[in-house]
Amino acid sequence: YFVWPILLFLVPTKRLPILFATLIFFSIASRWYYFETNPEWLNHAKLNTICRMDTLAIGGWIAFYVQRNPVRLQINGWIRGLVYLTLLILFCFDDNHFMEGFFLVAFKRLAYTAFFSFLLLNYLFNPDAWFNFKKKNFLHYLGKISFGIYMYHNILFGILFQKIIWRYHLEGFGKFWLIYIAIVLIISILSYELFEKHILKLKDRFAVVPTAR
Repeated sequence: YFVWPILLFLVPTKRLPILFATLIFFSIASRWYYFETNPEWLNHAKLNTICRMDTLAIGGWIAFYVQRNPVRLQINGWIRGLVYLTLLILFCFDDNHFMEGFFLVAFKRLAYTAFFSFLLLNYLFNPDAWFNFKKKNFLHYLGKISFGIYMYHNILFGILFQKIIWRYHLEGFGKFWLIYIAIVLIISILSYELFEKHILKLKDRFAVVPTAR
């Protein structure tokens, strides 16, 4: 997250697709390299900056295209249902840590990226998408604070165990998730309302505004 903005700032806009393609290639190649040469390859595949850069590059490539081309999707309901069912089966039966062999090491995360890209694009650009809530509700607010949820949830997981669960003997699946989700949401809301919302107001100063030729 420190490297990504610097790359986008240094590379001319018209050459961003080249940057995205290069990052995807080196990300796949680096995962293969560590798998073949390093006994700690799994840590590199999950934590190394280059190894994980391909998903950011794919997201950036999609955003680059969408910004320049109007997108409207009409995807058959049976196809959408099949994709959702496939993803559900993967969640139920796939071992996230099982990555033996070049193909799984290099491309497994890309397969999941493709599924989630499909879900996101279908929701955003398909007027017939399932669960497409037109009226604002709590789910829309969760979207606003989703950056905080993403940033804090992993940090709070360990802190919650050490400082609260063990100290106050609150063992139990239900108790843990109730406390964990509540704390993550509270901190994410505070982060958004006190800091992020005010920073987001500055984004218009950096927006690219098309001018008449």
